[in-house]
Amino acid sequence: MENNIANVFINKGTRAAAIGLVHKCGVRADLKGSDCLAEAVMLYAENRNKGFCEIYRIIAERRGLKPKSVLRQISYALNASTDITARMSEITGLAFDEQDVHAARIIAYLARLLELPEIMRK
Repeated sequence: MENNIANVFINKGTRAAAIGLVHKCGVRADLKGSDCLAEAVMLYAENRNKGFCEIYRIIAERRGLKPKSVLRQISYALNASTDITARMSEITGLAFDEQDVHAARIIAYLARLLELPEIMRK
């Protein structure tokens, strides 16, 4: 694993902020996809040039899974979220509906939020 990727995972402040955002959008902490989603948010925030398939591959390698399993876990966690459309609308200021709730879009929006200084200070 590249050093800059490894550094993304060990930064406790970024990890805590990403986990906080994931939970704030209604993803339950007891679902495996919650951790995968937080890691995807951290990776995408660090390097938007990486495609989502590459992000899922990195997480899969780290967790001993297949990339499809990572996407499946994230998708399941998002689908099991309570009131995710309202929560995403609230935290982004944009109108979300059911068609907007898919892994890539949620990861991208949460990654943008992760870069905000007020999120990182909490």
